[in-house]
Amino acid sequence: MSLLESLQRLPPEIVDTFVKTRRGDGIPEELKEYIIHLNAVPAIMHHTGASMTRIVRELQKQFPGLTFATARERYYDAMNFFHVDDNISAEAWDNYYADKMEDLARLCIAESRYDVAKRCYDRSHELRTTAAGRIKPNEWKIPVFIVSNRIKPEALGFKKKSLYDIARKSEAGYYNSIINSLPVTEAEKDRLRREADIEDVDFETIEDGE
Repeated sequence: MSLLESLQRLPPEIVDTFVKTRRGDGIPEELKEYIIHLNAVPAIMHHTGASMTRIVRELQKQFPGLTFATARERYYDAMNFFHVDDNISAEAWDNYYADKMEDLARLCIAESRYDVAKRCYDRSHELRTTAAGRIKPNEWKIPVFIVSNRIKPEALGFKKKSLYDIARKSEAGYYNSIINSLPVTEAEKDRLRREADIEDVDFETIEDGE
């Protein structure tokens, strides 16, 4: 019988009393330690979120004797015992079932069912890859907008432009496009540009959308 099954068989009032007083004469020492570990998970989750890795690392800090694998099992058992699955991320569930698929693969290898073991490992790899590649909201960076009349464009890497030059270039480009559209010779177009005092400019013809 697993520790989780043993815990689930205990009367709730006995477990509650032990959690509050750390006194439980009818509870085996191993199970007492197990209950203390599980009871720490919700509190850690409340402060760090539902990330499995963060919770497991925090469990190891609180209980230095726990290996990563054992702390991870405590995390998953707490999920089942306290029914906190509504707060568990999809990433955590993917890693949980990836672990189970690897356990199943090892059982298949022991039974010489290598083809089934390979499928289990493939599925485990798929789940872990999905978990690792999932976008995490807490990793999104909020853009920073700076609104100030004290900051010059040059400080942000922009080149200083004269409003007069911009307007002149825009106007010249506009008239240049009109002249280019006239049904006259190139020589006549050059004459019109000189009369309009239009210098050579880069321009873009903008078509009206329908």
